[in-house]
Amino acid sequence: MPASIWGPVLTIEVTELCRKRWNPSSRTLNSMRLHRALAGWLIGVSLGAAVAQTKLDLRTQSKSVDFSAASSTKPVRTGTLLPVGCSAGEMFYLSNATPGYNLYYCTVSNVWTPAGASAPNYSQTFTAQTSVVLTHNLGTSNVVVQCYDSSNIEVSYATFTVTNLNNVTVTFFAPQTGRCVVNGFGGQAVNRFATAFTSQTSVAITAPTHNLGTGDLAVTCYDAGATKSRIEPDRVQVDGANNVTITFFSAQSGRCILQ
Repeated sequence: MPASIWGPVLTIEVTELCRKRWNPSSRTLNSMRLHRALAGWLIGVSLGAAVAQTKLDLRTQSKSVDFSAASSTKPVRTGTLLPVGCSAGEMFYLSNATPGYNLYYCTVSNVWTPAGASAPNYSQTFTAQTSVVLTHNLGTSNVVVQCYDSSNIEVSYATFTVTNLNNVTVTFFAPQTGRCVVNGFGGQAVNRFATAFTSQTSVAITAPTHNLGTGDLAVTCYDAGATKSRIEPDRVQVDGANNVTITFFSAQSGRCILQ
């Protein structure tokens, strides 16, 4: 007999026992039969519920969920294109992005923002190129780009064009070999270091001092004026140990930001 009909049948049995079989002279026997019927009814109802419920809603039917011992977990959606629509609080793993730059948050309705902790900078190498398309996938047009040659010397580019939210095109006056670094964070960046200087032609910042853990750095310097103007260094060099040396054509005062 299917579990789904056990409840009604056993309910009838209990009713009949109560109506017809109650007899003070055989109270013990009838009581035992009544208990058996009640027990059967409870089992039938429980089995019926077990058959009917095949899925668990973790949001409403769980408490203190701990997946630390799970063999594997996949907590976010995955794909090669960011979904067109989203609601605030969603996350998405862009599987074809540069490793470490995959996670995105839906910060407001239908707007995806790259996760700051996983994507402070993007770096792309190139060889003998006069034009480079940097596919940074940072999801913003507010980017800063800095390029270095194969000796880690800063290279000045001829033009810099933001093509869309995920691509930038840089052109050079002559063929260059090296790398470009794209930073896509405004305001207080996730990883940033600033240092002030006075009347100096050279500013040295050691790796332990900036503590950014990478040589793929964008360097921007400003003067000390009330209205700050950008200072173009003569040279920015990052050695193999991530120590940074910034030199100017003449003595300058102001501050430099590494990010």
